[in-house]
Amino acid sequence: MKKLLLCFSLILTFSSVRAVSVYEPFADATAFGGSAYNVGSLIAVGFTGGPELVLTTNATGSYWGIVSNFAGAPVTGNPVITNGNLSYGGLPASPGNSLYVPPATGNMGRMSFNFPAVNSGQCYYSFLLKVTDISATSSSPTPNLFAAFGDNVGPQRAAVARAQSYIVAEKSSTTSYFLGIGKNKPNAANQVYGTNVLNVGDVVFVVASYDYNATGHPASLWINPSTSTFGAATPPSATVSTITGTDLNSPGIESLMVGCFTNAPPGCIIDDIRVATSWALVTGAPDIPRPSTAISTNAGATVSIPAYVVGMTPLTYQWF
Repeated sequence: MKKLLLCFSLILTFSSVRAVSVYEPFADATAFGGSAYNVGSLIAVGFTGGPELVLTTNATGSYWGIVSNFAGAPVTGNPVITNGNLSYGGLPASPGNSLYVPPATGNMGRMSFNFPAVNSGQCYYSFLLKVTDISATSSSPTPNLFAAFGDNVGPQRAAVARAQSYIVAEKSSTTSYFLGIGKNKPNAANQVYGTNVLNVGDVVFVVASYDYNATGHPASLWINPSTSTFGAATPPSATVSTITGTDLNSPGIESLMVGCFTNAPPGCIIDDIRVATSWALVTGAPDIPRPSTAISTNAGATVSIPAYVVGMTPLTYQWF
């Protein structure tokens, strides 16, 4: 019996930068063995006296677990899947739902990456942000982080001790705010803020990074970077950076967390989370965040080869 070995190659209309990456559009991932991401469901389920049993898995093979100090799910503060999408000019259209983070302390969601820990070079994360409620947001620097790199994976029934390149918000007026960034061990004294006055209801494109190679290992934040830099090989100058703080523990960056159970974050919608070791991939460059593998099958048989391809359309690819 003959066998045919099928391999694949992807030909893109844009140059593709190869790097480890995760894409999270909060979309139904059942076709790739993942979760349905139903509207109204928690991004991960809280502890109920036993081990965590339910995780949410995306199409790239990364999964969400809960980080909680509560015996069960708290009444408020749980990140929840919500319908609709955010959009931002110059970025690919979002295909799924989005995530709502309430303006209250509660559980955090932690997405464990499908690639090895990053402990050298530069690692980025980005997302679309729409702040909807700053009624509980402080008008002075507060460690009210609502996104951060972590050095652990899976669910955790204990407070997070470390949160690298974490994003915070400070109220400017009843309808406006500033965004800032901190480096590890949340501490208001170590946080730096951009001068951009952002309005409640606006869609903001946020990029954060941690750089193991640069002097001082800076944590950097970009707020609405120029669309001319999207997909570029190198990043533009950051909106704001800080070197005050420490590195994560070994082995390094392994996850991304959202939400906060120490200080109320701004109520917000988050969409299209991207994590990668290149600026290009977190700003919408074409990518295969979950490559298919070679498949062996009988000659003459029909083969279905799933491919998870993301980036600005139109994209073309070819099997051979």
